[in-house]
Amino acid sequence: MMKMAIDTEDWEEEMNTAQIVKPYMDRIVLDYLVTEGKLEAAHIFMEESLTQAQIQLVDERITKRVAIVEAIKAGDLNFAKEELSAFKPEILRNFHLLKQQFIELIREERHNDAFDFAQLHLKPFHEDMAFLKQVEEVMSLLVFENISTCPVKDFLGESQWLKTASEVNAAILSSFGKGPKLQRLLKKLTLNQKQLDERAYEYPRMSDMSTGELIYPEE
Repeated sequence: MMKMAIDTEDWEEEMNTAQIVKPYMDRIVLDYLVTEGKLEAAHIFMEESLTQAQIQLVDERITKRVAIVEAIKAGDLNFAKEELSAFKPEILRNFHLLKQQFIELIREERHNDAFDFAQLHLKPFHEDMAFLKQVEEVMSLLVFENISTCPVKDFLGESQWLKTASEVNAAILSSFGKGPKLQRLLKKLTLNQKQLDERAYEYPRMSDMSTGELIYPEE
């Protein structure tokens, strides 16, 4: 089916009329830094950009969240769980946090405990195929005597701790009904482009959101 083309010149003219002021962009950057727990960077950014923030950086909810996330990044699950128990106990049931505990039992070669843990804590997620696939992948660690030859050995690496920390951070933010403004803007952009695609329009499409690169329709 022939797609309807939106005139490129008209598109660019509309884009050029958009007024995006620096204080607005500064607040988005600051919001991102705070929600990602980068408080030192947030303080420096506020000073250098002269941003008049409406964000309270010295806030118990922020400092608690950051402490929990940093503990997970450092591999200190016990501290993270203790803090969550008093701060946000419902997050203790987060799949990604439970998966990390499962991985640690396997790392410590406590295989019987790992199976029991999976039955008790991970089995309730079995109806979600995406979660079930992840559990099965982690369990494949048990098959290999030499972990270095295991195709999913990255579960035992530092990157897995960072992923778990990111997921827990997102879960805590979600429990407060909050997330990075930048993330919400990108989701809105993705939705708008999807709607244009469904309506069979050709338009300058943003193909790489990390660079803002546009792909223009062929003349």
